Amino acid sequence: MIWVWRILGGLIGVLLLAALGLWAAGFRRSAGKVTASVEIDRPVAHVWRYLTDDTKVKSWVGGLLEIRPEAGTPSGVGWRARMVVAMGEQRFEGDWETTAFEEHKHIGFVMKSPPSAGDGFVETGDYHVEELGGLTRVTLSTHSQYAGWFHRLLEPVISASAQKKINGDLQRLKTLAEAEPIP
Repeated sequence: MIWVWRILGGLIGVLLLAALGLWAAGFRRSAGKVTASVEIDRPVAHVWRYLTDDTKVKSWVGGLLEIRPEAGTPSGVGWRARMVVAMGEQRFEGDWETTAFEEHKHIGFVMKSPPSAGDGFVETGDYHVEELGGLTRVTLSTHSQYAGWFHRLLEPVISASAQKKINGDLQRLKTLAEAEPIP
């Protein structure tokens, strides 16, 4: 019977060690930060439409089901919308607000979980767009902060998953933009 207690103690020890490792990783300098870039063989004006046209945005952002603009908000700085995203079996909602907007160059944003979500998140981010002699480089940088001890504990896992998702999203953007003929 003592072997059962030893196995149980060992399992609890492994779980505590894993939790401690996640907790410590949450204090790294890059905690919650994700950055990815892609170079697209199209001019900036062609690519820019994929960042500002809701239909085109939904075509390359994985899991983005809906973009519901808030009535009466201006395009550019101050534009707000509710975003509905599916991740596996779960649906998440976030409130987007454009905080910076420079045509063909830069979009800054803040996305927050709705107040009704309880433990949520705040994500700030930037799309930077650069002309590179006929190519366009799009760089997306985000920084997410999580409320609630469980989400903060899982930040290293969430950030790794977000990095993978953003890399895939930008590759889809590249594929779609390059597949469309230049008008």
